[in-house]
Amino acid sequence: MISRHFSILLAFVFLILISTIVSAGQEIRITSYGERGFNPAIYDDKVVWTDDIFSGNIYMRDLSTGKKKKITDQPCSLPAIYGDRIVWVRSGSIYLYNISSGTETRIATADSANRRQIEYLGIYGDKVVWEDNRNRNYSSENWNIYVYDLSTSRETRITSTPIDSTFATEVAIYGDKTVWRGDCIDNENRVNDIYMYDLSTSTQTQITTNGSAWDLEIYEDRIAYTDSRSGRPNIYLYNISTSTEIQITTSGSDYSISGIYGDRIVWQDNRNGNWDIYMYDLSTSMETQLTTDKSDQKKPTIYGDRIVWQDYRNTDPNEYYCEIYMYDFSDKPVVPFASFTNNVTSGSGNVPLTVLFTDTSTGGEPASWYWDFGDGITSKHAQTATHTFTKTGTYDVSLTVTNSAGSSTVKKSDCITVTPPQAPVADFFSPRVEQVKSFGGGIFVNETLLFMDNSTGSPTSWFWDFGDGATSTSQNPAHTYNAMGGYTVNLTVTNSIGGSTKGTYGYVLVGIIDESASPAHFSSNITNGSAPLTVIFHDDDADIIDPIWREWDFGDGVTQFYRVDYNESATPYATHTYEKPGKYTVTLYLDNRGGKSIITKYNYITVTGPNVPLADFSANVISGRAPLVVLFTDTSTGQAPTSWLWDFGDGIHSKHAMNATHTFTNPGIYDVTLTVSCKAGNNKIKKSNYINVTA
Repeated sequence: MISRHFSILLAFVFLILISTIVSAGQEIRITSYGERGFNPAIYDDKVVWTDDIFSGNIYMRDLSTGKKKKITDQPCSLPAIYGDRIVWVRSGSIYLYNISSGTETRIATADSANRRQIEYLGIYGDKVVWEDNRNRNYSSENWNIYVYDLSTSRETRITSTPIDSTFATEVAIYGDKTVWRGDCIDNENRVNDIYMYDLSTSTQTQITTNGSAWDLEIYEDRIAYTDSRSGRPNIYLYNISTSTEIQITTSGSDYSISGIYGDRIVWQDNRNGNWDIYMYDLSTSMETQLTTDKSDQKKPTIYGDRIVWQDYRNTDPNEYYCEIYMYDFSDKPVVPFASFTNNVTSGSGNVPLTVLFTDTSTGGEPASWYWDFGDGITSKHAQTATHTFTKTGTYDVSLTVTNSAGSSTVKKSDCITVTPPQAPVADFFSPRVEQVKSFGGGIFVNETLLFMDNSTGSPTSWFWDFGDGATSTSQNPAHTYNAMGGYTVNLTVTNSIGGSTKGTYGYVLVGIIDESASPAHFSSNITNGSAPLTVIFHDDDADIIDPIWREWDFGDGVTQFYRVDYNESATPYATHTYEKPGKYTVTLYLDNRGGKSIITKYNYITVTGPNVPLADFSANVISGRAPLVVLFTDTSTGQAPTSWLWDFGDGIHSKHAMNATHTFTNPGIYDVTLTVSCKAGNNKIKKSNYINVTA
């Protein structure tokens, strides 16, 4: 039976082993919103990173001033920093950047005859250390460790691994001591141990002998590493002065040590199902979980009270986009890192241009904001600012953010371009249609679709023709197609300068589900004439595609279906006679062997009576502000009318005027109707929602 005192002791030990979740200090975002960050390194107040996971431009953030600086304009990798020096790798060579002087120097050059790879770059004082494989052959990579002394401009190889069995990797440096992992084959088993080289004495020491160590870091006389000697990985610490080793962790989860500074060891750990940042404090024997977000946090590194890492919390979980975050154990105020976004940058014909500017500063929390819009106007104390540029030109915009720790400023040159008024250029899309085009599926009959204006040049009026007789004057209308077909959509946009129209043939294909759909094409020998009117239709794709079958809908209740396969009499032509006057919508639907094709042409055929006109009209404008003056023009066909009756939809009529000018005095949407007559009879046309008058 377990004694009560022993149970209490077990509980006490269990509580000691449980990690705490950090509660003091502060977490700070280093990169600006929307900017990528990978492979961070830190020294004192300077944080450096790349903007791509493998090779990208290098940036630096000065935590004391909040300023961010772009260091390189070419793809680089493996950034490291010490003092006012930054080193990195580019195209097999090592470069050094002096922060104080702003100068860049190439310190180790790739051999053009034997282009090498470089990994695990580090710097301490005047010493730059790395591993490369310049001595490889066709059967082995043969990695070795090299040191470059900046004070003497001398390069030294400190390992000499056999080319057939061993290589040195994962190098780190502190003072005169360089450590690495030696990977070799021993009795056909791969073994990994930690080695150290003392530059002051030119002596090499093997630190571990279990053959299962990796992921090493060094600080002063301590080497931290991961070792799986017990079957599961755990973190160990070796004291160089006393030649003693202690075990730090016992959870056996996957680790990747990234840094040690003073009494703190940091690593990434996946014991919770995602990668989190953990820290162990040697002075308190306490393990602390620094991050708790369910996304991944990786590659932590430490300097003093600050730990930086690459973080995936604000993005989809992938390996190609993340940001840089920092944890500061102190509670000292941090300077804000100024950044902002704007909802528009430019556009044709956009004066006056109203722009929304949004503060996206990271770092410390700002207490005040100062905007300079570059046109002589400034704004104080507004975190989010709306500004109207009233004159044409290109403007620099800057934001200064301030708190008790200081201030920082970001300036975007040529941020806003304001241009003179111009005629708009029409453009549009439907999210649902684009979804079907990209991912398949289909648009159902009676499904409501949203259409979005994507025009440039600041239009003030919109006229949509959906290809089925329906129209709209809304900027972003919704429309429902109640019949199967392929519909051509047209958008006309105007402003005070002019207008333009964009039409997309067969843009909306309705009723073809779960198979490929495309627009069909047809023509006819005539499109208008007196009844009875015989029309010959032609499938214009017949020379390109030999369909399985065709189906014609002539719009007067008559359809024609025939197979093409195994039908020697089948031709791409269809002949139909219209017996009565009217306007007829024609649809061609066919199986094109790779899916279905369809097209609908609204009011394609016009048939007039022998003695009765067929009413139609147009207008010079269809939208505008009240009072709106519109000129209506009779475009009737067939027998010439002898009288006209206009109904403008606002309670006012006009008789006996072939072409009518009417003023709409009140805002609203109006139906317009024209009735034309002759001795043999009359005909009427009504255009619904035809005139849009705004206040």
